[in-house]
Amino acid sequence: MLDHYLLGAASDSSLTLFDTQTTNQTLSFPKQNVQGLAFSPLNKLLLCCVSSDATITFYDINEKKLVKQIQTGESLTSVAFCQDGHTIAVGARNSGNVMIYDLRKSAREVYKYCTGHKETVNTV
Repeated sequence: MLDHYLLGAASDSSLTLFDTQTTNQTLSFPKQNVQGLAFSPLNKLLLCCVSSDATITFYDINEKKLVKQIQTGESLTSVAFCQDGHTIAVGARNSGNVMIYDLRKSAREVYKYCTGHKETVNTV
C-alpha cells in the first residue's frame, strides 16, 4: 500500500506520482493531455484526472489500475473533489461551464451545470 505522501504531476504524455518523502517516482500512467488532477478526500488511493480529450478518469493508485472513465463531450481543464468525497466539479475549456457530478449516480449524469463564465475555467 502506498503512503499518503504523494505528489501527482501531469505532462503531455503521462500522469506520474512521486513519493515526497524520498522524491522517487512511485508509478506512472500513460494518459495524454492531462489538465488537472485531484485526490479523493475520503479515499487517498483514488486519483481523478481530467483531460483535454473530454475524459474524466479515475485511478486506484494502490492497485495501479484504471477504475472508471466518464466522457463529457467538453475539453476539460480542472477538477476538484468536494469534501463529501462523492461529488466532483470539473471546469471546461471552451464553454466556460463548471459541471458537477455525483459519483454515486450514473457516470453520464451531470448533477448540475454552473454557468457564468464565457471563457476557459482555469481552476475549480
